[in-house]
Amino acid sequence: MSTGFGVLEWEKFLQDLQVFKKLPWKDTEWTLEDHTDMFPNIKLPGLIFLKTKKWVLPENKKCEQNLTTNLQESKVGKKFDNEEEEKEEEKEKEKEKEKDEDEDDEDEEEKEEEEEILETFSDLDEEEIEDQNTYYQTPLSIEYHILYSSTYSCPVLYFNAYRSDGRTLSQTEIWEIIPQKYRKEFEKETNFHFISRKEHPLLELPFFFVHPCNTSRFMQNYYKTKNYLLSWFSVIGPAVGVKVPSILFTHL
Repeated sequence: MSTGFGVLEWEKFLQDLQVFKKLPWKDTEWTLEDHTDMFPNIKLPGLIFLKTKKWVLPENKKCEQNLTTNLQESKVGKKFDNEEEEKEEEKEKEKEKEKDEDEDDEDEEEKEEEEEILETFSDLDEEEIEDQNTYYQTPLSIEYHILYSSTYSCPVLYFNAYRSDGRTLSQTEIWEIIPQKYRKEFEKETNFHFISRKEHPLLELPFFFVHPCNTSRFMQNYYKTKNYLLSWFSVIGPAVGVKVPSILFTHL
């Protein structure tokens, strides 16, 4: 059981984990991931965690604008690279076929090639670069993992956010997608102290995480139900895009 000072022991974490997972979450399905086979002869805490994935619409306009710019630059870059490759192939073919042609004919072909390139980028403006208002409604894929910290004796939320092309958001962009009402509260802390980035303890991949250093302190006030995990997540979850319906507490 928890000690009463806002911390959580591993055995209680596992109990809460099972209850938390079975709650009637709306549009959210939690799955259990077990890594105990990594250390079959040793009972180490922290080798089991919960995970889920959600699609979230950014609420912060600055973040949306940054994402739009990145998407546009990415599409322009890819289109330009493809055109460059095609141009190189065409040039090689032209050199083989037109070695004996006079300079006037070569000049004519170069002009035609320039016109094709201009036409391509004209089409890009119309077809490839999305309208900003449309992209503002493009959701981000966010993966959430609830792990246990033996150091702080409490749960820790790890997460990653992905654009539609699979790229992860930068730390600055991650901070910008936090809803405004939570950002004002968290600004009491240093931005990059509240949310940091490090290697996932079990997956060995870079993940963002909500730093657990103050968890035991605020949980002294918020731990008022049978399930520590749900009480904790009702505070942390909404700040990073997961709403916790109050009706879930009636199922404990």
